Amino acid sequence: MKNAPILICEIAIPDLFLRLWAVAGLTKISQLWNQGILVDFESIHKSFNIPHTEFYKFLQIRHLLLAKRNFTCSPADEKLHNWLFSTDPKFRGITLGYQLLKMKTTDPLDKLKDLWSLDLLGPISDQEWLEAYTSIPKYSKCVDHLENARKLLYRWYKTPASIHNIFPDFPSTCWRCHKEIGSFIHMWWTCPPIKKLWNQVFSCISSLIGIQTLPSPKLALLSIGLESFPSFLRTVIIHIIIVTRIKIALSWKSDALPNIKRIYRSMDINCMYEHMWATIRLHKPQFRLAWDIWLSNSFCQIEQNSSIRK
Repeated sequence: MKNAPILICEIAIPDLFLRLWAVAGLTKISQLWNQGILVDFESIHKSFNIPHTEFYKFLQIRHLLLAKRNFTCSPADEKLHNWLFSTDPKFRGITLGYQLLKMKTTDPLDKLKDLWSLDLLGPISDQEWLEAYTSIPKYSKCVDHLENARKLLYRWYKTPASIHNIFPDFPSTCWRCHKEIGSFIHMWWTCPPIKKLWNQVFSCISSLIGIQTLPSPKLALLSIGLESFPSFLRTVIIHIIIVTRIKIALSWKSDALPNIKRIYRSMDINCMYEHMWATIRLHKPQFRLAWDIWLSNSFCQIEQNSSIRK
């Protein structure tokens, strides 16, 4: 168990994301132990520069490892491991293969991060990238929301520019404004009709939370910057943003974009589903804390005598 890769913990712990740890050089579970004792988080922080925001993940991993303490390597397993990872030049074949597997490789998500950095005209830090990958499951229980976030993060949506690269006869101009090249960032942010919609959405957010919130492509498209808001505001903010993304995706090849009232209606539906989940899980106090700001606003059209408002 100790010689297993650290990423195996992702299988045992739901919603755990340890790519940042692996990229930092913490690749094996054995690196969490020192003379048979599990090291503390501060030692990991100093050795691998793992940010303090990862402390809760460390607690999850520590609980798992202490609970599975009986899964230790036998002397035979240790001998096999030492042989497989030997640097002795007389070993060949499978040993060399294991050496290649052991080598640190580039995270496949780095290419995506570079593409997003170009689109957003600025670098994205590792912490921001981690926030983009993990923020949605914290504030929404809907699988459709997570699917939309992953599709956007992985740049799954085909744009006129990308289709033109495959089929040169296909026009590369945006099918909404019919003027600019339909690149990924244009289709999601800089196209004038899209930009107008996002301005309305961020104006709505500012009115809801009472904090001036300027339109930001990082927040709108990648959920980066959400942690800068007070915790009780984040759920409503991210739901408005998710609803807008999904509405844009549903009208992907059309020049007819959703109006802000349709987004409000979808917010009401999200609120009702979140209330159902909270009722089943006996989490109604948490629901009230997260959604009261929406329910008390004039944008919300849920009936006054509804059980959701009680």
